[in-house]
Order: sequence, then C-alpha cells, then structure tokens
Amino acid sequence: MRLLILLAALSFVLSLILASSASRSTEAPTGLDNKTNGVADDAIHQADQAKFEEVEQLGDGLGPLYNAQSCRECHQSPVSGAASHGGVPDP
Repeated sequence: MRLLILLAALSFVLSLILASSASRSTEAPTGLDNKTNGVADDAIHQADQAKFEEVEQLGDGLGPLYNAQSCRECHQSPVSGAASHGGVPDP
C-alpha cells in the first residue's frame, strides 16, 4: 500500500514538473524579414544583402554550371536570403 502511495505521489510530482517546463517554452522569434539577426549590425547586413542580390552577367563568370543570375534566384522564399527551395546542391 505504501508503495502505491509513493508511486502516485511520484507520478504527481513528475506531471507537475513536465507541465511547468512545457509552459515555459516560447515561440520562435518572428519579424526578421530584411533585418539582421544580431550577428552583424544593420549596415553590414544591408551591404551583405545587396551583394547577395547582385545580378551576375556572363562576364562575371556566369557559366554552364550555374545559370541563375544571383543567389536570390534560389534563396528568395519567403524573402531574399531565405533557404533554397531545392534544385542544384551546393558544390
């Protein structure tokens, strides 16, 4: 009987701990579209984004393995710089 009461109490305490940790979880941050994530300041982020979106021409080295005009061709959903939607893997 004592063992049953001990197991019930332990189960209750464990459920309180799990419920407490679940309520402390937070949503992922949003609203970073076209803003820095804190690794670089805004000026560096804007300069890097401009280079990322720069349109390449044949004279710049656009060639048979990569025919898109810039990185943003694949990395634009939902905003420029986002993850690729598939296609050719990185070399």
